Amino acid sequence: MGTRHSRVAAWTLVATFSVIAALVMVPRHALAADSEPSLSEAQAAIVVDSTGSVLYEKNPDEQINMASVTKVMTAVVALESGTPLDKVCTLSKPELAENAMVAGYEAGSTSSLEDLLHVMLVYSANDAAYEVAVAVAGSEDAFVQMMNDKAVELGMNDTHFENPHGLDADGHHSTVHDLAILARYAMTTQPFIADTVRMQSTTVNVNGIETTFPTVDHLLGSYDGLLGIKTGAGNYVTAFMGCARRHGTTLYTVVLGCQTREGRFTDTEALLDWAFGTYDSYVLASPEKAMGERPFAYDLALMCPVATQATTKGLVWPDAGPTTYVRTMSSTAQLCAPSDAAGVCTWSQAGRTVGACTYVATAKLTYARSGFGLVDELSPNLMGAKSA
Repeated sequence: MGTRHSRVAAWTLVATFSVIAALVMVPRHALAADSEPSLSEAQAAIVVDSTGSVLYEKNPDEQINMASVTKVMTAVVALESGTPLDKVCTLSKPELAENAMVAGYEAGSTSSLEDLLHVMLVYSANDAAYEVAVAVAGSEDAFVQMMNDKAVELGMNDTHFENPHGLDADGHHSTVHDLAILARYAMTTQPFIADTVRMQSTTVNVNGIETTFPTVDHLLGSYDGLLGIKTGAGNYVTAFMGCARRHGTTLYTVVLGCQTREGRFTDTEALLDWAFGTYDSYVLASPEKAMGERPFAYDLALMCPVATQATTKGLVWPDAGPTTYVRTMSSTAQLCAPSDAAGVCTWSQAGRTVGACTYVATAKLTYARSGFGLVDELSPNLMGAKSA
C-alpha cells in the first residue's frame, strides 16, 4: 500500500502501511482566503452542500425563533406517519394569534390531508398546520412530541418545538446548523415536500370554495436555480430556509434572526451568490473509473472491477490549500461478488469534508490472468451477472 501525492495528473508512490493521498488542484480563479458573504440582517446563517459539508457559517449554534420554518418538520412528521394523503379531515378552527396568517377554514368543514399540507407549505397557513397535527396524532400536543422525537433522531440537538406552526412561543427555537440538517433531509427523502415548495401557488377547497393561495417565497422564479423551501416570520424576527441548484451543484441555506421580510431573502441571495461564485465543483470519483480488481468469489478465473456506485462531486475553494484524500481499500486478494464493499475514500480541504464515497465490486466481470495464461471465454450466465 502507498502514499500518493498529486499535482493535477502527476503521481508519486511512496511505500507505507496505509493509503493516504494528497491531490492539489490548480485554482481556476483566485479569491481571498478570508472571503465571506456580505450579510445585512441575519444573526445566524449557514450554507452547506449536498453532503452537509459546511461552506460558511455564522453563529451556527445560536438558538433563535425559526417561526414558520417549523412547518417543514410538521410536513416531515405528517408524511412519515403513514396517514393517507387522501384522508378526509374534519376541521375545528383553532384559536390562533390575531395576526396569524390563515387559510380561513371554518369549524366543521372538511379537507384532505394533502390539501392541508399544500396550503401549509405554499401559503404558510397556520390553521392548516394545526389541522395537520390533529389529523395525524389526534391532538396538537401529541404531534409536537412526534416533532421533538424526530428532531432528536436527526441529531437536531439545539432544537425544540412548542407547536406545529411556528407562531411565537417560549421555548420554540432552533439553530441554523440544525435547520440545515432538516433542509437536506426533507428535500432528499420526501418528494412531496420537494415538489410542493416549488409551487408558485396552490388551489384547494376551503369551506366548499376552490381557493387559490400564492406562495410566500418571493425568491421562487426570481433567483436562478432556487428550489424552495420555507419562509418564517415571527413577531420580532424573520427567517428563511433555502435550496438552490446550479450546474449540478445543490446548496442549502438557512438565515435566522433577520429584521425584515425582505432582509431574509437578500441575505439568502448573498449566501448563494457567494458559495456558487467561490467554490469550484469537481468530480471526485466516477463509476467509469475502476480502482483495481478483486477475484470473483464464485470463479477464480474471473475478476470484479472495483469502482464507486455513483458519481461523487465536491466543492473546492481554490485558495484554501490542497485538497487531500484518505482511501482505505480491502486486500487485493479479497474474494468478492458484485456489490460487495471493497473500500472507502474521504476528501477534505482545510479541515472541511469535501466528499466521500464507498467502492464496491461491480458486475462487469473481466478475465483473470494466471500462470496458465488468459481464460478463453466467460460463461454467459456470469457475463450477465448483476449487482444484488
